[in-house]
Amino acid sequence: MRINLIKGMNEIKELLRLMSGRVDNKSAFQDLIISPNGPQKYSILHKELCEFFITLYDKEIDKLDWLKRELSQLEHLAIKVFLNEDDEFNELYNKSRFKFDAIPYYFEKKEYKDCFDLSLFIKTMFNRGDDALRIALVHFMCRSTAVFTALKKNQDTLDLILLVVEYFYKLDMGDGDFIIEVNDYVSSECTPEEIEWMKKASPVYFGSFYDEKRSIDD
Repeated sequence: MRINLIKGMNEIKELLRLMSGRVDNKSAFQDLIISPNGPQKYSILHKELCEFFITLYDKEIDKLDWLKRELSQLEHLAIKVFLNEDDEFNELYNKSRFKFDAIPYYFEKKEYKDCFDLSLFIKTMFNRGDDALRIALVHFMCRSTAVFTALKKNQDTLDLILLVVEYFYKLDMGDGDFIIEVNDYVSSECTPEEIEWMKKASPVYFGSFYDEKRSIDD
């Protein structure tokens, strides 16, 4: 199956249904992966779907409002992210969690840097959220360096970095390489003074994380 952007949304909906099965061992997605050349087929479909969402995201005039809807939907599943698309498409998009792939891809392609004043909004969601929401936010923020890079850098952004790193380690979410994208952002975008402030504010978690990653890089 290949996407023809001229034809409309039926193929897109089918791909979103496919992507919704990424966590289901008995899904069509798993059948695709184990088929001959399955990973290569998935890579092609994944890229084509990301490219489609570039065209959809570009249509959003108020990018900040759109991103707030994207994030809020992680907390309130019924939120309609795309106001000009039908309910079925929104439900499939929400269920697939493809935003975790498509939004970082979009940020990378558009080379957004220091653009979106969202750190306080995300930090507030994180602080009031349950573990499921916090895990979702950590996964989203750590998907690519482009996610943090797209945020307007301010004190709330530094606070958010600490929240993400501390929660990752407190919950023992796995190999620290998962949040290497955060380290890349800190190394490239934060000043030495900001890094020292974060190390002092969180010596156990951020301090250890940053020193460990720096020693590997060196």
